[in-house]
Amino acid sequence: MRSGETTAKTPRTFNAIVKAPAREESVLLGVYALGPDTLTLCFDPAGQTRPASVKPDAKAGLTVAVLRKPMPAADEQVEIAGKYTSEVVDPDGKSMITEAVVERRGDGYMITYQKDGKLVFVGTAIRKGDQLSMCWMSGGQAGVSVYKIEKGPKLTGEFTTLGGLGVIGKEVMTPFRRID
Repeated sequence: MRSGETTAKTPRTFNAIVKAPAREESVLLGVYALGPDTLTLCFDPAGQTRPASVKPDAKAGLTVAVLRKPMPAADEQVEIAGKYTSEVVDPDGKSMITEAVVERRGDGYMITYQKDGKLVFVGTAIRKGDQLSMCWMSGGQAGVSVYKIEKGPKLTGEFTTLGGLGVIGKEVMTPFRRID
């Protein structure tokens, strides 16, 4: 083998086992190409031959499937992971300021709130467009919060405790700025 050569096949190949009711198990021979946001598969639906390329001649009778990675909605372009200052105004009108950290965890988010170095709240959240919905726990209470995501980013929301009286409090999270 010369320098710069690889042993990888081009195009890459796959074998798919097809199990259909009232049919004998068959094997589809195919090729694929993996792009940054796509997966292109090409195969012979009759299972007789392996295609030479993921871009076959239109008359070859081969099946081509292009799978695209879903792009986030335009209103999900605002990145919300980071450190915030949270101001919570409870239903009684009492205000509490804490530090909140929003962390991306797979398709969801984990949000932790601290006051004077102590954990106050912890929550798990999901995002849909410009809305973030969180369930949280604090001192034996559980609750839900729903936020509107704005540029900055700034999260403006309302919360209530589960099983409580049904009253709603307000919260605003703004990016954390250290003042020395």
